[in-house]
Amino acid sequence: MKLFVFDVDGTLVHDGGEISLPVLESIQHRLDSGDAIAIASGRPFIGIDKYLSLFEGKNRYAIGSNGAILQDSTGKVLGRVGLQFKDLFSIRKEFSWIEKDGGAIYAYDKNGNVIALSKSIWTDCEVKYNGLSVNIIDEHSFPEDEIILKVMVAASSELISSLRISEEDNKRFNIVKSDPKYLEFMNHLADKATGVAYLIKKLGIKKEDVYTFGDEQNDLRMIEDFQGIAMGNAIEICKEKAKFVTKSVYEDGIAYALNEYIR
Repeated sequence: MKLFVFDVDGTLVHDGGEISLPVLESIQHRLDSGDAIAIASGRPFIGIDKYLSLFEGKNRYAIGSNGAILQDSTGKVLGRVGLQFKDLFSIRKEFSWIEKDGGAIYAYDKNGNVIALSKSIWTDCEVKYNGLSVNIIDEHSFPEDEIILKVMVAASSELISSLRISEEDNKRFNIVKSDPKYLEFMNHLADKATGVAYLIKKLGIKKEDVYTFGDEQNDLRMIEDFQGIAMGNAIEICKEKAKFVTKSVYEDGIAYALNEYIR
C-alpha cells in the first residue's frame, strides 16, 4: 500500500475552485487500487471534507490545522496535539498592533471552529470559505488550559511580511506561513509532516511509499521527509527539496505525477 498526501490550495485546487476531473480520476484510481490518501491542510475537518468526500474508499484521511489533528473520513479523531487557550491571549498581546491596522488574531478550538474576541473581515472569511462557525468570547469564557488547535494571525501580506518573530516564540511554537496573509502558531510538535508520520505508523506503511504533494512553506517538511512532489507553481524552496517537480496546479500537476511519474 502507498499513501498519497495532498495539500489543498495551490496543489489540489487553484483559486478556491473545484478539483479538476483528471485529478479526481487519477486519485480515485489509486484508491481503487488499494492505496490510501490523505488531504493535509491548514483547514479544519469541515473544510477538508468538502474535498475528501468526493472520493470513494475506506482509506481516506484528513490532516487538519497543519498537522494539529488527524481524523478518518468519518471525522473520528485519531490523534491531536494543540495549544492552550492562554496562548491565544499571549500571542494577541504580543501582536496587538496588527488588529489596529486591520488584521485579526483568533484561534481554532479543539473541534475546528473559530473563537475570537471580536468579529472581523477575517473571521467572516472563515465562515464564507470554510463553512466554520465563529464564537465571540472574552478572556473568561474558557479555562486557561482548554485545548485549542492553533492561533491565526491574519492581515495584509505586507503586514505579515513585516512581523518579526522572537527566538522565544520560535522555540515555543511551530510557526508557519500558510498563505501570504496568514501566519499560524501551533504546538511545536504539530506539522503536516508529523501528522503524516503518525498516520503511516497506524497504517503500517513504509516511509519510501509515502508521496506528499505541496506548494507552500507549510508543506516543506512533509516534502523533505517523504517522497516529496512540488507543484510547478510551488515556492522555490519546495522545488529544491522535492524528489520531483510536477506540472502546475493549473495544468493538473497531481494527475501528471500520478500517471507519469509514480508507478
